Amino acid sequence: MKSQERIIALKDVALAEPDLCITSLEMTSYDATQLWKIQDFTRKRHDAITGKTTSIYSPCFYTSRTGYKMCARIYLNGDGMGKGSHISLFFVLMRGHFDWLLRWPLV
Repeated sequence: MKSQERIIALKDVALAEPDLCITSLEMTSYDATQLWKIQDFTRKRHDAITGKTTSIYSPCFYTSRTGYKMCARIYLNGDGMGKGSHISLFFVLMRGHFDWLLRWPLV
């Protein structure tokens, strides 16, 4: 019986995977804009203050369909000189599928 339950659980995971891919595609921006809403901000800020988490990454976005891949990284309790007094936000340039086509530095 346990092996059947395990097989059913694996099938559930396999069926959910395309939904995750579709959700990821729907959330991805290809025009260098990103609207990022941080859910449960108060709890996440508290976690940052207590040291439970240091930063949060946004979903990735692109400058164009074949452009640079990036995301935002936010430190809700600050980073560096701003730690404990500010919120710090950074843009992270990520390795993308089309890097071999793109000029560097970011243009």
